[in-house]
Amino acid sequence: TQHAILQFHAPLAATTLLTLLTLPITAAALAKLPHPEMTLAAWPVAAMILLIIRGFCFAIQEISVAQALKPESRRALRKFTFCVGTVTTLFTVFFVATPLFDLYTDTVLALPPHLKDFVRTGVGIAFLIPLLTALSSWVRGILVATKKTQTVYVGMGLNLGTHIALLMMGVVFQMPGMMIAAVSMTVAALVEYIYLVRKTAHR
Repeated sequence: TQHAILQFHAPLAATTLLTLLTLPITAAALAKLPHPEMTLAAWPVAAMILLIIRGFCFAIQEISVAQALKPESRRALRKFTFCVGTVTTLFTVFFVATPLFDLYTDTVLALPPHLKDFVRTGVGIAFLIPLLTALSSWVRGILVATKKTQTVYVGMGLNLGTHIALLMMGVVFQMPGMMIAAVSMTVAALVEYIYLVRKTAHR
């Protein structure tokens, strides 16, 4: 039925919406923090680099939906999730810690030199985001497959609420923009994953 299709589609679409919604919210906070011109120019670059790297991780949600109800697939799916999350996270560390970062920002992005350290800081602090994205995508897929979509929405709400609360804290205490943007993204993703995995364990 149309209702069943909508019930399946909505949490998958909401994942993308959540990712996009945090961008203007973070930008609004960065505008009120020290060096707003620098951070407002650098954070979208850092966020997009992280988005490209964790693109491999988002697809795990659809795989989980398709395979979660097959008992013989669960162990392989879990192993694959940790593999993808670990590899992409290690690549993030390698990317910011080696000349690959300079090669990419200089030749591909033609990034102004005064922004490179800001971008490197943002990506470096948020290096766990690919792993958390993979794990959350895996658990969300299991919950969607078992028709526990309400839990998925609550998890996304916790993610967004945590993200906003930490950004507000950063504005109040005038913390460095790139640091608070990266930390808020990481902690929000961690809070969502902890909530979802606990609910999955109790299903």
